[in-house]
Amino acid sequence: MRWNRCVMVLACVAGLATASHAQIQWKSGSPAPTFIEGGGLAKALDQLAARADDPRVVVHLSAPITDAGRARLAASGLTLLAPLGDNSFFATLDVKTLAPAGLAPWVVGVSAIDPAWKLHKSLATGEALPWASGNAPPDIAPDNAARGGQWVAVYVQFHDDVSPTKAVLDKVESFGGKVRDVIFISNYAVVEMPRANVAALARESIVQWIEPAAPLFGALNAENRALTGANIVQASPYNLSGQGVKVFVFDAGGVYTGHMDLMGRVTVIDGSAAIDHSTHVAGTVGGTGAASGGMNRGMAPGVTFLSAALNITGQTGWLYTNPVDIVQDYTTAYSMGAHIATNSIGTNVANNGFPCSWEGDYQETDRTIDSIVRGSAVTNGNPFRVVWAAGNERNSGTCGSMYNTIGPPAGAKNHLSIGAVNANDDSMTSFSGWGPTDDGRMKPDFAAPGCQVGGDNGVTSCLSSGPTAYGVLCGTSMATPTVTGCAALLMQDYRVQFPFLADPRNSTLKVLFAQSAVDRGNPGPDYQFGYGSIRVQAAIDLMRQHNFLEDEVSQGVDKFFFTQVAPGDTSLTLTLAWDDVPGTANVVPELVNDLDLEVISPDGTQAFPWTLNPASPASPAVRTQANHRDNLEQVKVDNPAPGTWSVRIRAFNVPQGPQPFSLVSSNVLSQMPSVYLTPVELVHSPVLPGTPSQVGLRIDAVSDTLVDGSAHMLYRFSPTADFTSVPLTPPAPGSSEWTATLPGFTCTDLPEYYFEATGATSGHKTLPAAGATAAYQASPGELAVRYHEDFESGPAGWVGGQPGDTATTGQWDLQAPEGTWNTQPAADVTPGAGTKCWITDGRAGNAAGQFDVDNGYTTLVSAPYNLDRAPEATISYYLSYYSNHAGQANADKFKVQVSPDGTNWTTVDMIPAASPPTPAWVQHTFRVGDFITPSATTQVRFIATDLTSAILEAAIDEVTIIAHQCIDTPACNPDLNQDGVADQGDVDYLINVVAGGENPSGVNADFNNDGVADQGDVDALINVVAGGPCP
Repeated sequence: MRWNRCVMVLACVAGLATASHAQIQWKSGSPAPTFIEGGGLAKALDQLAARADDPRVVVHLSAPITDAGRARLAASGLTLLAPLGDNSFFATLDVKTLAPAGLAPWVVGVSAIDPAWKLHKSLATGEALPWASGNAPPDIAPDNAARGGQWVAVYVQFHDDVSPTKAVLDKVESFGGKVRDVIFISNYAVVEMPRANVAALARESIVQWIEPAAPLFGALNAENRALTGANIVQASPYNLSGQGVKVFVFDAGGVYTGHMDLMGRVTVIDGSAAIDHSTHVAGTVGGTGAASGGMNRGMAPGVTFLSAALNITGQTGWLYTNPVDIVQDYTTAYSMGAHIATNSIGTNVANNGFPCSWEGDYQETDRTIDSIVRGSAVTNGNPFRVVWAAGNERNSGTCGSMYNTIGPPAGAKNHLSIGAVNANDDSMTSFSGWGPTDDGRMKPDFAAPGCQVGGDNGVTSCLSSGPTAYGVLCGTSMATPTVTGCAALLMQDYRVQFPFLADPRNSTLKVLFAQSAVDRGNPGPDYQFGYGSIRVQAAIDLMRQHNFLEDEVSQGVDKFFFTQVAPGDTSLTLTLAWDDVPGTANVVPELVNDLDLEVISPDGTQAFPWTLNPASPASPAVRTQANHRDNLEQVKVDNPAPGTWSVRIRAFNVPQGPQPFSLVSSNVLSQMPSVYLTPVELVHSPVLPGTPSQVGLRIDAVSDTLVDGSAHMLYRFSPTADFTSVPLTPPAPGSSEWTATLPGFTCTDLPEYYFEATGATSGHKTLPAAGATAAYQASPGELAVRYHEDFESGPAGWVGGQPGDTATTGQWDLQAPEGTWNTQPAADVTPGAGTKCWITDGRAGNAAGQFDVDNGYTTLVSAPYNLDRAPEATISYYLSYYSNHAGQANADKFKVQVSPDGTNWTTVDMIPAASPPTPAWVQHTFRVGDFITPSATTQVRFIATDLTSAILEAAIDEVTIIAHQCIDTPACNPDLNQDGVADQGDVDYLINVVAGGENPSGVNADFNNDGVADQGDVDALINVVAGGPCP
């Protein structure tokens, strides 16, 4: 809590600046950061950059960042690092080149980094980690002062601008630990260290995140061919066997090279001893069935294999996963020609009795896998295909037998995550893990046969006990190689159909399998089967229709297509997938680059993709909104209207582009001739009065030509005025942004503007699409502090205690708090000499519960504030709140309410009982217009309630109300020589007067009103004559 206080103090040092919250969800459970904004932003940036030992901050941006915007920020001394969601980023400030003015309009808020944001919750709470903790390793020197106490294995993630050099690793080891390995593709180290020192390491600026090492991955244990359709495509006319495809089997052990079904086709690349599980997996992928007369052959009997096992590489014998072995074995496999990898291993959280909180996690191994799939140094930057088992977490029931049973790393984004169905009837097995992941994403992606009811009661494949040995196993471990074998069949045919193309991306395999799978469970995708049960024949037939593509988008650069629907067509289906950038360790959700599949009917109606509700995982998918959670989405239109449908792959928010994607359609896709206008830099509200503002957009002519001179911005000063047309300035070299300048507006103006351009084929286009009838609007003025109460001079019209309050002790009072054990703060928030705050009886007493709230509720009501016509007004306050009934169903709630008249109250927040280790001041902010219509008598009140015999304390301080205000800049007349025109003649006139010449017009030569007639006045006049604002 000490670090939270440091962040708060920094905000105070920066002055009374606008402060707000971005919707960052920290995995640590910490509150969203409070950003310094408005008038205090520049000062805060300078202060933060001046810290000698910590150049990194969190920044909040005004809009999704473009490539040009990122470059502009870097040139002004701010380098963006990992994205945090809601247009927020870790960033590095360069004190030598920092130019706060150059960061506008992108950077709208800044915050120091709280070390609590960098620490996994289980490390902060002391959760037991039996697989990754114990005594000091034997290779730690006996005289090492840190040998005593518990040690723990952790993954230490460094910031993007920190390379794990020897100096950096030495810094890590200075905390008493040992760096075991470094995973360079994901920029983190595997470290064993004293658990007591982990929090101190998190305070180092170079560290972005620390989490416990994952449990050691273990194995996840003739009908499969029939159900998936592999039998059909192995036969004529397809005649596919997977020939030419090399499969990497990464498992808990090696593949047995002596089995008749695999003989001569397996290379073990790391010397791992053969085990049944790995051999069974390989036989399912591509055994020939030689030892069974072909009966037990696999999906793709023509493939070849590389085999490796995940090994423990540390010296301690602890059972945690060291991802360096994943990286090393994948690197070797790729260098030896691997085309696709099958992985039937996972953490087995439930079966091992590990904390169920690990179910649904996305951690460093997931990030490593996502990096490999997208393309990293492991594969020389090329994309790679990876299939991974969804796990058997429902098998034991330890962590539940229904939803939220996906163990790491099955919840990674980019691999194909595979659940298991029964081969005899395509029904769900009793063990296959179900989603959602912790951030609500759909997993598994697909299902495939991994067991059977009746028959051989499972999947029969090769074993390692002899050349002809077979055995029966069940698990997602069996379903996964089934899909890998199907993918090998598809890849073989892909190479025949498209001989000049590289192998398909993993995202292309996803869209082809998703669109061709048989829907099981609820209609549409669900958290049990994903997009359904794999059918390889249907996937190959879909691929052969050529209605798919691979392309890429960037922020502000979308891709557009169209497709024709004929009368009588019963459905239109399109599926989009992309191999995303690995998620940022500190935050949820895990999606980084967010693309949207927008499908528009001939009458302009949008068809939305399937979305699932993680809060109600059994509910069917709906088609009512965009999907901002998954990197696999599908639009399915039943009985589509005939005609031309437009398709847009929209870069909704792509902070780390460009982003490659894969798209498949049931109907032929073509590029639509059109001119597309995409906003890049818009002016909304507020804008400083009298100050011109630049606006910009991107113009893309797709299969069309932009008509010369047709690109304009049109603006007007009010909704009843006429529009003025201004030509757009073409992009400068190296840029793609067309620009124009809005004039300075006065406080009485209600400006509107829009853009237009014309395509030679497609005709007139406007942005927004409705043009003048839905023009962009701006509001002159600025957000500023309208009211601020620190209560040092008295109650400021606030009243503690109201008629009807029932609390017998702990009533609200304005006083200096006395620290009370771990329940009440020892000081107010106001910096400097501040002492007072509103508190539920600030006396310490002889025990924690002597003066706390008891037997009822007590109410604190503010003075009325004039917020008339200020719907954007925000009220922020610092709250310290403690209750020792945290987490109980009947626990007391702390109410925050707002009213337009002091009579009718609306609840803004209902804060549950909480029990932090120390009483901490936390800032809260809400937008008044989200709850009531602001009025001239707006009030807020706080109600502390104790009805359960709990110890309960609350305190309020530093209340700030931010609202819109507008003050016109002073008018000035640049026509100094009074000839009716403001031009160079006026500049010459002023130069003469300043030099002591005659002044027949009698003008005041102190044009900039600084008290001196000099060159500054000439410069100010030149600026005004050129169209700039008055000084």
